[in-house]
Amino acid sequence: MKANKKIIIFLGALIIANLAAAYFFLGLGTPPGDAPSYHDAMEFLLGQGESGAVEAIVLTRLLTSPLMLYLSIFFGYFVNSLYSGMMIMNLIFYFLIISIFYFLVYEIYGRKNVALFSTVLIATNYYLVSPANAFLVDLSGWFFMLAASWFAVRYYKRKINKNYYLALLFSVIGVFFKEYGALGLLTLFTLIFLSDFSLKEKIKKILLGGFMFGVLPLAYHIFFYLKFGFSYFSVYDLTYYQYNIIEPNHSFVILIKVLGWVFSFGWFLFFYGAWREYRDFDKVRLKFLISLLPLSLSFLAWPSFAQRVAFVLAPLLAIISGRGLADANKYLAVLLVIAYIFFNYNIGRLIEIINLPL
Repeated sequence: MKANKKIIIFLGALIIANLAAAYFFLGLGTPPGDAPSYHDAMEFLLGQGESGAVEAIVLTRLLTSPLMLYLSIFFGYFVNSLYSGMMIMNLIFYFLIISIFYFLVYEIYGRKNVALFSTVLIATNYYLVSPANAFLVDLSGWFFMLAASWFAVRYYKRKINKNYYLALLFSVIGVFFKEYGALGLLTLFTLIFLSDFSLKEKIKKILLGGFMFGVLPLAYHIFFYLKFGFSYFSVYDLTYYQYNIIEPNHSFVILIKVLGWVFSFGWFLFFYGAWREYRDFDKVRLKFLISLLPLSLSFLAWPSFAQRVAFVLAPLLAIISGRGLADANKYLAVLLVIAYIFFNYNIGRLIEIINLPL
């Protein structure tokens, strides 16, 4: 119990200190980029938007993030500001992401030092603490993605059906916050495929899970299409047209830049951690890491290379990096983490110079 209290205190201190540092070094600023479109979508739900045809970008927000919009409206009611309501929601999800990520890493490795190092790396990643996230919906999707993955790992280890259904439940709920929220389903299905179940049982569990997951999202998308004549195919087509024809940013060069910046200095830690994993090979642990690979690479299916979309790769990189740091000289490990944090708090200026899409 004392150990658990220490972990809670550590996570709480990490979150508070990091948020304070992010505010001090990065500032909050005005709602950037996509934020106004989410604000317009919330106004539409409140009946405050402009009359006439609904803009495609507003329809996109209503289709892909309805629960996040409604909860932001709820909290916004108490502070008399829709933007502030969304910021409150994102503060909650930041806390939840850090907490669930610690437990996910600990579930995989069973080592607190690995979990601690990995959690520090993900908590201080620029694209998690970027002030822009205060007025966007990405944090909510990342949380449900990680939570479903945690339940998936627990299901593989314990074979308790409750974890199977909870992984599905968090994926279903998550997809109504942001598309990322459904990605934990890939972890669950991959682990089922890699499990010792018979082929018949594997097919049964994957098909059942796919059906149970798909019912509500499919019903909502059909309802949305009948009401607005707008579907997720429309979202994809608009994005493809925007970032492959009007403002091309879907090239190999952009991909390399995105991969470089999404984990910055941490790539050196990742390669060391990967080497340690190779040297101390463990078959079961490898299955867990492989199960996280599909969601980590899912950003490649999107017709635009951007940091926020590619962040789904960061958790796996942080997990393997944390494993390496845990087995390195403790003084060197701390210095490397400090260098990583320092780099992340200055990465925004470098990205502006390179003009890389966030």
